[in-house]
Amino acid sequence: MDQRDLDLKIWKELAISKQLLIKTATDVLGISSECSDDELKTALEENMAKVKEADERITSARVDNEAKLHELQQQLRTAELARKQADEENASLKSSLESTESAMNASKQSNAQELQKVKTQLDEKSKALKKVNTILADTPENVVKKLKSLNKKKHDENTARKKAEDDARALRKTKVELEAEVESLKAQEEKLKESVKSLKSFSETQRGQLLEAVDDDTTVDELPELDEDVLNAIDEEEAEAA
Repeated sequence: MDQRDLDLKIWKELAISKQLLIKTATDVLGISSECSDDELKTALEENMAKVKEADERITSARVDNEAKLHELQQQLRTAELARKQADEENASLKSSLESTESAMNASKQSNAQELQKVKTQLDEKSKALKKVNTILADTPENVVKKLKSLNKKKHDENTARKKAEDDARALRKTKVELEAEVESLKAQEEKLKESVKSLKSFSETQRGQLLEAVDDDTTVDELPELDEDVLNAIDEEEAEAA
């Protein structure tokens, strides 16, 4: 086989390959295999534009998906923080609830005691009211008798109080009189004591002069002995009274 035949064979195979490629391209592009080169070019350009647009949409979708994924991750972190905060608040609320229940139980006990106290007071007031109602329900004659009895009792109490006051005034007056009498007796005792002392001194002086005037001392009697204990007792009583 010479060179020309070889070249012809190669060109033939290339033509066949081109036809197969065009047939494949037209099938993919959905156009007739008998189309012109311009139609094929236009179809290819349109398809490339669609591919480019698809790539752009895919890229945009990927960016959007990444943004949404980031947003979802952020929301997930926020939700996790919110869950932790909710758990803490739940624990705090549980503790507060337990404290509230404990306080309520204590309050119930206190309220029960207070209620019992109020009931006791109401019972006492009810008894007092019954007594008042009993008095009010009494007959006018009995009411008058009771009033007279109360007035008499009050009069007797006033009389007794007045008598006690009169007795107290009389006792105070008697006390004053006795104190005055005691003071008078003290003054008289003091005068008597001074008189006794003066008399003793005068007697001793007179006896001394008499002894000087007589020759025999035996003729002059001894002076009576003065009871010093009595005078000392009087002085002690006055000191204690002062």
